[in-house]
Amino acid sequence: MTLPRRVPVQARSKKRYQAIVDAAADLFGQHGFESTTMEQIAEQAGTSIGSVYQFFKDKEDVFQIMIEQLLEQAENVFSLLPMDELPQDWRTLLNSAIAGFLIALRREPKYNAAARNIHMFPTFRDKELALQTRFAVKTSEVLRHYRPELAASTALKAATVVTEIFGSSMFQISVFGEDNRANLIEEMPLLLSAYLAKYLE
Repeated sequence: MTLPRRVPVQARSKKRYQAIVDAAADLFGQHGFESTTMEQIAEQAGTSIGSVYQFFKDKEDVFQIMIEQLLEQAENVFSLLPMDELPQDWRTLLNSAIAGFLIALRREPKYNAAARNIHMFPTFRDKELALQTRFAVKTSEVLRHYRPELAASTALKAATVVTEIFGSSMFQISVFGEDNRANLIEEMPLLLSAYLAKYLE
């Protein structure tokens, strides 16, 4: 895990530290990593450039912390999925998952910033792959919940495809223009529903 230059201890310091990470996520998502400066991060966070450098040596340092927070959030989502409370119709769950995915992109800058910029950081590739594997395994469990006779290997294959579609869609929605973004959002449920139907019906 990446450690900040100065570990925040007091509540006020923790709040300022998180404000810096959140401000950076906003800017990385809107303008990209390369176009964002530490001065812009400080201004967006409402703090001094000196305060930013107290916690982070450079903007890559901020990005690393942002990604680690995002991965932790994603892990929590996986662990909290109650298999015994899933809706009866798998399409209902699919539509809810896509809606939640799109809400996260709009409301949580970290997701947008990660989708747009993570390819620039090979050091995160292992973590990204591990997270994708977790997502695929959990999704395969959900598929077998709806169709118990589905072989585990088949369920995992289908779940891996679903994971890749979600991942690539996340990137495309982040970088596309408004018209193309709207088309992708409209087509994504149709694409996944048609693909999963051959396994679940």
